[in-house]
Amino acid sequence: MTTEQTILPASRNWKNSFSRLCSVLSGLLLILLIVSFSTRWDILNLPTVVPLFLWLGLGLLISVLVRHSTRIRYLLVLGWFLSAFILGDSPMNFLRTLMPVSERWEAIRKEGRGIRVVSINCQSLIGSIEELESLAPDIILIQESPAARSIAELIERRFPGWNFVWSPDAAMMVRGKATPYSVPNELKSQYVFAAVELQSGFTLDVVSTRLVPVPLRFDIWNPGAWTSYSQNRQRRRTQLTKIHEQIRMPTQQSRTADMPLIFGGDFNAPAQDDIFRILKPELRDAWHEAGRGWGKTIINSFPVQRIDAIWISSHFSGASVTAKKSEHSDHRMVISDLRIE
Repeated sequence: MTTEQTILPASRNWKNSFSRLCSVLSGLLLILLIVSFSTRWDILNLPTVVPLFLWLGLGLLISVLVRHSTRIRYLLVLGWFLSAFILGDSPMNFLRTLMPVSERWEAIRKEGRGIRVVSINCQSLIGSIEELESLAPDIILIQESPAARSIAELIERRFPGWNFVWSPDAAMMVRGKATPYSVPNELKSQYVFAAVELQSGFTLDVVSTRLVPVPLRFDIWNPGAWTSYSQNRQRRRTQLTKIHEQIRMPTQQSRTADMPLIFGGDFNAPAQDDIFRILKPELRDAWHEAGRGWGKTIINSFPVQRIDAIWISSHFSGASVTAKKSEHSDHRMVISDLRIE
């Protein structure tokens, strides 16, 4: 046997071994993806922080390297595409971009039966709010708030007839009256809550919130990273649970349980995170019924996750929800046009 003849089988065996390794790795990653995104167990929180489309890209890249079996390669590719579609964040949002927004929207709004709500993480910059003036919103949900004095001065200069409720990390501005509800001291940095009467005369309750951010560590070989993400979600779940309990409690203002409610802001959690079970079924994510386009909000220049959202009670239906690039913040703004039912 010649040297060339011995090299060829060795090379072929190496390629087959590498191909089989890729098939096993792709399959294991796919199982991890499905289990993490479908069960939402806290200990598997780390994989869900990675954007789903990045998982899809990695899975497809490894799958196409499978050469020893065409059938296995096709099954893996199909599995990745199906999983990304099923586990994705409302794939209908791309189809809606092909459909015009109802021509009746502006007419409905003029009749006082439509509300535009904008949520923006300001990164403490007043310019993030100034740029919203052209959108003509009715309610602005603010996170990483600019100074209260800066907001008051902005209202005097650019938003006549508006009022605001403020905390260091969450605030709101409304075109009308805003009467704040009492908030426990331990939660004052996480949310503001107010009874709102818009200039149209419509009354509702509004919550603006910013929950604890994620740790952003990806040393996945370190068990401490998985524990860190698990504990981080538990902290966020505890915060949201306490906020939800507080807004549903009777207050000095005798809030009624059937009052229309808008609950939005920077949740610092992927759109389908387990914590959102707390808000269901009384509230629903407006994006799922009216979202259009890409919709991701972080980071502003290259958005890969939708962590900013607006949740609504049954008193509203979504006409259109979009994410728009901001000129000042590191988050994109969420613009939600709602119909009053």
